[in-house]
Amino acid sequence: MVSPLTPPCNTGMMSHPPIPISELAEHIELLKANDNLRLSQEYESIDPSQQFTWEHSNLEVNKPKNRYANVIAYDHTRVILAPIDGILGSDYINANYIDGYRKQNAYIATQGPLAETFGDFWRMVWEQRTASVVMMTRLEEKSRIKCDQYWPSRGTETYGMTQVTLLDTMELATFCVRTISLHKVNHFAQFQLYLWLILNLLQLKASLINSGHRLDPG
Repeated sequence: MVSPLTPPCNTGMMSHPPIPISELAEHIELLKANDNLRLSQEYESIDPSQQFTWEHSNLEVNKPKNRYANVIAYDHTRVILAPIDGILGSDYINANYIDGYRKQNAYIATQGPLAETFGDFWRMVWEQRTASVVMMTRLEEKSRIKCDQYWPSRGTETYGMTQVTLLDTMELATFCVRTISLHKVNHFAQFQLYLWLILNLLQLKASLINSGHRLDPG
């Protein structure tokens, strides 16, 4: 799931020469032969060559946010959300940065969102200014839930602090493209003063203080 910030020193993976794009389809078919034998062997040859910590994934407050106990977010590449005041663990999501070709942190790999992490997922999309989301699973496979539906079937839904609107759906033979817009929902307190004409300013100030709210200038 996760790639370290620097390319792994992996002799097994380095022994594979680059594949010209004109030969990529043929190479993939070769890997898939014999019930994906060579693809499995290539995957098993991946060795990060060092151990990484996942302390944030292992915190009790964050464990329910992980779909699978053995699929964690490494601390050194995890995506850190902007924390929400007063909410412990609000900076955590099971997601890690992945390097691209000559570009650090080019991609983000994340789990299929859980119903209780929809707000975190869309907050990450908003904060990271994500332009595209590639979903590499169905919602259900072989009678097992692989991902909860984190987008609206139609119209607009609000997930946490993010308003998500489905604008268009294009169904093709092997994949689907959805056009989605996001809008940040800002919650604020409205104060309607009933006693403005009755109380003097000192009484009004005392009343607001006793209400427990702070009024900060713009």
